[in-house]
Order: sequence, then structure tokens, then C-alpha cells
Amino acid sequence: MRPTALTLAGFALLAAGCARPAAYWHNRWLDFTQCFTLQAGYGLGLDVELHVTDWVATGVGASLGVKYGCIGGHPVGEDTEHAGPDLHLGFPIRQLAYLSVPEPDIQGWPPGLHPLLMTDIASRQAGFACPFVTPSGSTPPSYLLSGQRVTASVLFLNLVAFSESGGRRYDAKAADRFEMDIAATLLVPSFRVGFNPAEFLDFLLGWTTLDIAGDDQAVQTLDNGPPTREDELTGERRICTPASGGTT
Repeated sequence: MRPTALTLAGFALLAAGCARPAAYWHNRWLDFTQCFTLQAGYGLGLDVELHVTDWVATGVGASLGVKYGCIGGHPVGEDTEHAGPDLHLGFPIRQLAYLSVPEPDIQGWPPGLHPLLMTDIASRQAGFACPFVTPSGSTPPSYLLSGQRVTASVLFLNLVAFSESGGRRYDAKAADRFEMDIAATLLVPSFRVGFNPAEFLDFLLGWTTLDIAGDDQAVQTLDNGPPTREDELTGERRICTPASGGTT
């Protein structure tokens, strides 16, 4: 009997898993967890925030709060590497805020385009505790809006995504830009759920050992220690190293 394509594919997957079983199955788990965003927390406000990749973002209402959980398989919270409050100013609060609070300095906002055209501003894991008050208690003339992801939209189009930074921190992967999520704050309770189709494609192709996201890890020895976020991005630890320090 001639082997079918499905049988051959099965043998290929089995061979891939047996080559470096620990690394192979660990990477499949990481690829799976990186497909999802799941957070819950607390804040103050009433809003709904929608992102359909980095290029499409919009929302209504406003909120400021802290969420815990995971984004793309990475833990998020006050005591983690990815810490900071979430800020959202959507329509029509965004327009009302323009009349009473200082205008933010948003890297990537097109120069010459009036800031009043922004219908929605959002910053996830922002780099400030409160953007409107300085430690001395005075209101600054402007402030830099930063964060793990920053959006500034006109209607549904996030113009910051077309800038050099893309509205992301330096450690973002290309696949991160295809993240889709919805968030809401209902006076105090707050949540965010999301899915990344690019990471899901990476998960599916990963069964053949194809790594389109460039984030697979190799088995680490005790001397190397567990892989870090920097290792995932640079790939510097993808080659196994024996205890003697040489490379294989």
C-alpha cells in the first residue's frame, strides 16, 4: 500500500518532535499561549476599546486602571516586567478632554495634523501613574504618552501605527502588530480579551518546525538559566550549549 500524504505528514511531525522533544513540545506550548490575551483588573471609568490589528483602533468613553493576566503568553501586572496602568480616552471624552487638560505628546502622530482630530487615544501599560498631574501637584503643559502599545486614531484609523515606531515599544515582534482585542471598564471592574491570528498561524506551522514569528527556543542547560523575553526576541539562546560552555 502506498503511503498517503497524511501518513507522511504524521511521520514528519513525529520526527520533528523526536529530534529535540523537550524544546519541540515546549515551543508548541509557547506558540499556543502567544495566541491569546486575557486580563482582568480594576480602574475608574466607563468605556469600550476595540483593536483590530495595530492599524485599526477605536473606542468610546474613558478609563484609567490596572489589569492583570497575560498578553501573548507574557504575564502582566504590577510585579511583572510588563507593568503600568491602561489609559483610554475615546469619543466623546477625548474631545472634551482637549478643552480642559494638556495635550499629550504622542510619538508618531503626523506633524501638522491638529490633535483635535484624534477621536481615540489609548496606551497599554503606560509609563506614568497619572498623566495630568506632576509630583509637585501642578499640571504640566504637555506629557509624553508612552506604553507597551500606543494608539491615536482618527475614527477607525490608528495613524501612529504608520510611524517608524508603530506605536510599540522597541521589544515588539512583527507578529504583535496583528493582535486583535476588546477591552471594557464598567465603572470599577475592567477586562481585556484578545486573539492574534499571526501567532495562531505560527502555532500551526510550528508543528512542522517552521518558525515564522522567530520566537522558538532551544533546550536550555542549567548553566544558561531559563530563557528571557530578550532571548525570545534576539534568538541568542536558540543554540544549545553544554555545561562546558562550548556550542553544539
